[in-house]
Amino acid sequence: MIRTVERDRCPGLLRPYHTVDGNMVRLRLPGGFVQADQVLAVSKLAAEYANSEIQITSRNNLQVRALPEPVPAPFVRGAFATGLMPSPAHERIRTVVCSPLTSIAPVNADLSGVVRELDAAIIADPELPNLPGRFLFVLDDGSGDVLGEAFDLGYQARPDGRGVVFVGGCPDAREIDAPDAVATLIELAHRFLNVAESGEKPAWHVRELANPETLLDGIGREIDFQRPGSERPLPYGAVAGAAVVGVPLGLLTLRQAEVLQRVAADCSEGQLVFTPWRGVVIPGAADRLEELAAAGLMTRPESVWMTLTACYGKPCNNAQVDTRAIAEEVAAEHPAPFQRLVHISGCDRVCGEPGGEHLGLIAPADAASVLTVVDR
Repeated sequence: MIRTVERDRCPGLLRPYHTVDGNMVRLRLPGGFVQADQVLAVSKLAAEYANSEIQITSRNNLQVRALPEPVPAPFVRGAFATGLMPSPAHERIRTVVCSPLTSIAPVNADLSGVVRELDAAIIADPELPNLPGRFLFVLDDGSGDVLGEAFDLGYQARPDGRGVVFVGGCPDAREIDAPDAVATLIELAHRFLNVAESGEKPAWHVRELANPETLLDGIGREIDFQRPGSERPLPYGAVAGAAVVGVPLGLLTLRQAEVLQRVAADCSEGQLVFTPWRGVVIPGAADRLEELAAAGLMTRPESVWMTLTACYGKPCNNAQVDTRAIAEEVAAEHPAPFQRLVHISGCDRVCGEPGGEHLGLIAPADAASVLTVVDR
């Protein structure tokens, strides 16, 4: 039924990711911007048809895992109705990370409008569905917080109506006029497509090209620019009048989604911003931290969850260990942040691994072995 009734309406959702623990559907949140009602709707779908949790990815997207085969038609209709699938044909390439506070406390410019413009330009372009599924656009408002991501195409706002564009895999930078940001990024995406299959094997990322710097030929003005070498996660707690909360292991429960919806309805007209560090920003909610903490969300910057991540782990059949159980035990024994970011992977595929500098541990035996390595 799902293949005959739904094919023309939302073909993108008929191509779920097939994982060892069942089907997975990923919903894109360009820039992390979303309404709390939409998140709650997804959470209710996960509770009814999947494993009762939403997974937040390191690129501020949402995943619903452990869906049956075939994916139930009511789930497809419900996911499409959230409004998070405006273009099924482009579903797998609308990954845009942006400075999470850009609409609340921008440094050089508020890039929330640029996020919307870029997403609309991607959706309007019939060629861009050919981009690889992990292709990443990064927009930095001048805070330097997201340029440490392993991006394909990047932009940073500068003062006085200027901006800088970058491509993954090379240090070169080009200064452009801020109003040209979206058109320039779309042009660079097309240039990548034109050369992505010119090597011995197709390139999935700009950094895999033999000469990625050539994508910038003729773009803007050459400048010397030192971009940040690592990510700068937002601390949990009250920031610029907003509540910044962490979701342990990026697994959001229905109860937590309900609390986020209630607080956002009171404080931000329902607006939420998901971060690339598996956190959530609720504008204007700095005085609601206690309520958010009671739902199991992290609200204190001295939490180990600021520096501890893990892949999905079991029930994934590739996972050799239960990464979540190990991470939770680590957190219980070491509640303070580590000196460096630590990621626990269940196998050598290292799913969910952070893009910046970190200590990666593959299939550690237990929490004690993690702590032994981290404390060296």
